[in-house]
Amino acid sequence: MSRLGRSSLVGRDKEVNLPVRFGGGGDVDGKYLFAVKVVKDGGEAGNKTTKCSFTYTVKTLAGNTMKKNAAGDAATGMEPAINTPTVGKMDPPADNTYGFAFWDGTDLVLKNANETLAPAPC
Repeated sequence: MSRLGRSSLVGRDKEVNLPVRFGGGGDVDGKYLFAVKVVKDGGEAGNKTTKCSFTYTVKTLAGNTMKKNAAGDAATGMEPAINTPTVGKMDPPADNTYGFAFWDGTDLVLKNANETLAPAPC
């Protein structure tokens, strides 16, 4: 067994030859997080009465737009699956910031795009 314990390489990003999915104690039902790049392509920041609705284009680490399903649709207009506040303003990340995604069967799920709470003046 390696020093990584149960972790194991299960795939590689063919464009940059980097490992993209690792197993280990944190995986759930065979779903493994991997790094992606995100670019905001729509939505609003939210405010004191509405939830943030930013959407993103999901790209490989090499900068190519990923496919979001078996039909080959481009991974655009994707909302992060991470829980965000039900109201309040969020700041989007800079373009080509790292995020995390996973495959749910043949569907790509953007887990986190690194949105942050926008500070409000007191």
